[in-house]
Amino acid sequence: MQATTNTFLLKAVAMLGALERSGVLFKVITPDGNEYGTLPYMRELMNKKIRRKHGSISIHIDPHLNSMKQGDVAVIKMPHDADFSINDFQSRVSSRMCALWGSGKGTCHRNEDTIEVLRIK
Repeated sequence: MQATTNTFLLKAVAMLGALERSGVLFKVITPDGNEYGTLPYMRELMNKKIRRKHGSISIHIDPHLNSMKQGDVAVIKMPHDADFSINDFQSRVSSRMCALWGSGKGTCHRNEDTIEVLRIK
């Protein structure tokens, strides 16, 4: 790390350290691995392996949502190999609805292993 960057870092850590005495916790990790602060931190979270390929759920959900018009209802079955709960699946469907249609333009309801989707606008 360059001397100027290191100087600014040390000043920032000193200011955060002053806040830490008031109960504010922080953790700064530099690219070379130096750590400052006392915030509990799990290094494993930074190296967390993704269980599914990015977009694999959208591929399952999108065919149902893309063709929907105002007033249409669709029933989306949870993938048989799902490694998540129906609540998580509903959250993913709802998020995808907002991304495709915009906020407030659809609603969904969860059943045992399906999500019912209604496009409102």
